Amino acid sequence: MKGSMTLVVAVMTLLNATLLNGQSPNELDEARKDLLEQTIAMMEDRVFPVMTQWREQFESRISERDLRHLNTLRERYTLLRENIDHNMRARRAAWQNNDLQTLVSLRSLLKSQFDERRKLLNDVGRITTRNLKHYQYLTSRIDSTVEEWRAASMRIFIDWFGKYRSVLAPAMHTADGESLAQLMAACKNMRLEILDDRAGALFLLWDGEDYTQEIRLSGLPDSPLTDLGPDPARVFFLRSADPNPFTEQTNIHFSIPLSGGTLIKVFDARGTEMNTLLDEPLRTGNHVVILRGEQLVPGTYYIRGQGNGFFDAISVRRSTNR
Repeated sequence: MKGSMTLVVAVMTLLNATLLNGQSPNELDEARKDLLEQTIAMMEDRVFPVMTQWREQFESRISERDLRHLNTLRERYTLLRENIDHNMRARRAAWQNNDLQTLVSLRSLLKSQFDERRKLLNDVGRITTRNLKHYQYLTSRIDSTVEEWRAASMRIFIDWFGKYRSVLAPAMHTADGESLAQLMAACKNMRLEILDDRAGALFLLWDGEDYTQEIRLSGLPDSPLTDLGPDPARVFFLRSADPNPFTEQTNIHFSIPLSGGTLIKVFDARGTEMNTLLDEPLRTGNHVVILRGEQLVPGTYYIRGQGNGFFDAISVRRSTNR
């Protein structure tokens, strides 16, 4: 991960040092599409066929009972991913519309779905424990192959960067800069730097379906090894309110996943802004801000927070003063 960020910083430095005229949106769109399509072509040619072979080899070596169980887990996981994607889109829409009630309702639903995802991975873990020898062979193949794939994607990225450098340089100073940097960081190594202990189990939940359409829809390369879905730490950065309900004051606990400007506001049940609890840059880690109830009538309130690429909302209730 550190090496990944180092390369992105180096590329950004080169871009900032390039003094060129602005580019048209069509040129930038062409550059984005070219990088993504080259990455997809490499994955179709070199990655997915190998992954399919791994999948078939593992299936051929486990018992019929375990294979049936694994296929059942795959079906559940495919449906779960679709539901999570749907609710994440609905969450984004609720945020943009400041629909705080829907946002909080989706929060509860997504929490239960993330718990279900964790349980599915644990169920796969029980299958791999029963077939430890075959699973260890699979993970050894993964470990020995990903560096080859990363090197191939890096070569594509370097050639692409050289071709489009004059288009990319001015784009980094526009509203497209952040998304462009995200695409560049993802395509240069297929996001394989995020692999962790869950990669093998995650891979076994792959139902064999083609990933290329999903990649085109999301605009970022992904594979059965890296498709972890939304990170709960980013989705639920507002941890809790303690106490809740409260009378005089409550502590809003939150955890910043990425350093940067952080804004936390209070809204009443109708969505009317009441006050700002915090508006300042914060470092990654756990924090607390106090909501005082002196000027709040008893009732339900929403705590709405946002930061560097994340947002969240929770509800609190002020009880009648004792």
